[in-house]
Amino acid sequence: MADDEEVMRFEITDQDLQEEMNISYGRKRMSKNQATYGIWAENSDSEEEVNNRAGFGTKKGKSDFSAPIGFVSGGIVGQKKKKEEEGEEEEGAGSSDEEGAGQGGRAGGSGLGYRSKAGRVESEGQIAGMRTQNYSQPQSLGKGFGDWEKHTRGIGAKILLNMGFQPGKGLGKELQGRTAIVEAHLRKGKGAIGAYGQEGGRPKKEKVLDSDDEEEKQFKDKLNQWRTGTAVGGKKKNVSYVYKSVDDVLAEGQFRKVDKKDRARGEGVKVIDMTGREQRVLTGYSAIAGQQRPAEDGDSSAPLIALQEKRKKNFELPELIHNLNLLVDMTEQDIIAADRKLVHHKDRVEVLEREGEKLSNLVEKEKQQIDAMEQIIDVLDKLEDKHNTGELDQELAVRAFTKLKEEFASEFQEFELSYCAQTVVIPLVKQSLVSWSPLAGRNESLPHLTTFTQWREILEAGGDTQPGADTPMAAYHSLVWEAWVPLVRLAVQRWHSRDPQPLVAFLELWRPLVPPWIMQHVLEQLVLARLQAEVEVWNPLTDTTPIHTWLHPWLPPLGDRLDCVFPTIRNKLSSALSSWHPTDRSAKLILLPWQEVFSRGSMCAFLTKNIVPKLEQALITLPITPHNQDLTLWRAVMDWADLLPPPQLAQMLAQSFFPRWLQVLAGWLNSTPNYEEVVGWYSGWKSSLPASVLPLPGVADQLSQALHMMNRSVSGGGPLAAQPGALENVRYMTSREFQAGGVGAQPGQDTGNMNKFANMSEAVKTSAQIPQGFKDLIARRCEERGIVFRPLPGRWREGKQLYLCGSRQVYLDRNVIFVMEGGSGVWVPSSLNSLLDRAA
Repeated sequence: MADDEEVMRFEITDQDLQEEMNISYGRKRMSKNQATYGIWAENSDSEEEVNNRAGFGTKKGKSDFSAPIGFVSGGIVGQKKKKEEEGEEEEGAGSSDEEGAGQGGRAGGSGLGYRSKAGRVESEGQIAGMRTQNYSQPQSLGKGFGDWEKHTRGIGAKILLNMGFQPGKGLGKELQGRTAIVEAHLRKGKGAIGAYGQEGGRPKKEKVLDSDDEEEKQFKDKLNQWRTGTAVGGKKKNVSYVYKSVDDVLAEGQFRKVDKKDRARGEGVKVIDMTGREQRVLTGYSAIAGQQRPAEDGDSSAPLIALQEKRKKNFELPELIHNLNLLVDMTEQDIIAADRKLVHHKDRVEVLEREGEKLSNLVEKEKQQIDAMEQIIDVLDKLEDKHNTGELDQELAVRAFTKLKEEFASEFQEFELSYCAQTVVIPLVKQSLVSWSPLAGRNESLPHLTTFTQWREILEAGGDTQPGADTPMAAYHSLVWEAWVPLVRLAVQRWHSRDPQPLVAFLELWRPLVPPWIMQHVLEQLVLARLQAEVEVWNPLTDTTPIHTWLHPWLPPLGDRLDCVFPTIRNKLSSALSSWHPTDRSAKLILLPWQEVFSRGSMCAFLTKNIVPKLEQALITLPITPHNQDLTLWRAVMDWADLLPPPQLAQMLAQSFFPRWLQVLAGWLNSTPNYEEVVGWYSGWKSSLPASVLPLPGVADQLSQALHMMNRSVSGGGPLAAQPGALENVRYMTSREFQAGGVGAQPGQDTGNMNKFANMSEAVKTSAQIPQGFKDLIARRCEERGIVFRPLPGRWREGKQLYLCGSRQVYLDRNVIFVMEGGSGVWVPSSLNSLLDRAA
């Protein structure tokens, strides 16, 4: 048995399982004080702490708000705490008399806050009859220390006091630490600590009076106003009375909000006060706040009976004063409301007076309009009666409508009486224009000009805009359209188109009186149509009258609208020039007036197509001989210099004249002529050239080349070197030409070919025989056969320049010739020989 007792049992019991599965099993539950303060909590085994644990005491249920209110007497709650505080006062534990009396002596107060000696604002409690038993005062740590805890339960202050902290002393075990509160200072920027100097060396904030002190002071002053006898400290208080007139009340209540609901809110609630010996019934919550609060220097620990005796002794009536103040406030509000209502009614009266004045003016204005319309209707009725009987003439109608427009101008325009007038005026004007011939002359039109001028002043009210689809035609426009236009249309139809002067003068005479859109209609629909028809039948070969004599006078009135007949004119002139020869000067006389009329591009294209080929052919066939030169054909070609652009004339001379001229010069120099004859021949040809083409490269280079040839012939082993004075005279002429600037490069700079060719004629022939490209080869072959080969300005095909080879249009693409077959517009490749055969 002894051995069995020494054996240790290791089986798992139910108690072990319960402890492992429930960690709180068998442990003591912490009280609320221990959970709050931790190791600094006071250990208490009192019955109150045990009852607060789970499982002890009565369970708290939901509050029953339907049950009657349980009032607590003001002298009973907090008696135990009051005794403890009185004991602390005797020991001098740092609490003030006011802090000890806050729970007992002031239990019957009005519930307003007060300030302790430590500087902490503490709530004075709750209104008697509405306080609870578990109410506790927040702890005080001193003035300015944790003031924000007055809005909480003060747990932080309780923890510090339980740890041994004493208000007003330092931190630490021996209270040797700092006593000042750590304040937060805002740095200038976002730098680190020490970036803006020492952190602890900042000046202290100036002492500012605490807002709570201000509130406490104001409360005391306000509370002492209820007193009729002595004030705090035994001093007699001077009661000041404020007298206000109605004007003062209105001035103060100018921006005051008057709300009748706020005044009546809470006044109808029944309140039963059982804090005294007897039950009192109050008529609102404001009556509770009107109860007098004990004086600050009174004995807060005196019995309730003594306080009541003191109230009776003072014989104060705070309720009466409160009611009187309330009546005064209500009276002020009634005065302000009445004044505002009076101002509103005055404004309303003023608005109604102004509205009545406007209506009166409107009635008067409408009455005047009615009288004016009655007079206008009377005049119109008389005119209508005379019109129906046939007694109305134009002079009477003019006087009547002139009077209406002068005396009733606004009604005449507002009611558009001009439309009423046109029904009477149009027949009268038509009757006066029956025997009128528009193209008879100025004297024939003067009476009718006066008539239309009078009616324009009467009927025309707006601008000269053309009527649209939704807008009616103006009265005066309608008069011109129905009375004047038919006669003009008939006159234009009978007008001879090649005699423009009568019709041009007629339209210029009537232009100020005719609306622009009607004049435009006459020019475009009547005159221009006749001119187009006349141009179609015009034949430049048979008509003896030049077309510009009867067409150019219409340029000012018609302007750009006349461009529609220009293509027809150019086509007819082009057909007439097909068999023209440059020696016939009639072509230039016909084209010269059109130089400023046709556009620059159109004129250049016309000359390039019809004139330039003829001139080039004339230059090619021009005989060039040093002796007995015939210049008739040359003068005929140079006669077109004022019509042809200088670059085009220079290009034509460089291609068709100068190559043959240089060949003749080279051959003449090889035959050893007299150098004076050569110089005279050169000067003669140069003087016959227009001055506008001399500085151009196509002419200047050719003349420079001629000078080079002449200088080589008189220098070195040239044919003219043996003639005395030849070298000096030729050099002098050459220098003079180059100084004048009419030729190309000066001799001696880099003439080239000097060592390569000894004979100048051989150099000219060789340079002329070497083609520089396929286009130059075609041009050379065409020149040998006498076929014109030139580019067509402004004409392109697939980005390639078009050329005119004889009568064929061609273009080159990668050294392949494409020829247009007839007028079909089909381009086919062709060989050079085939092209030359077709062009010839």
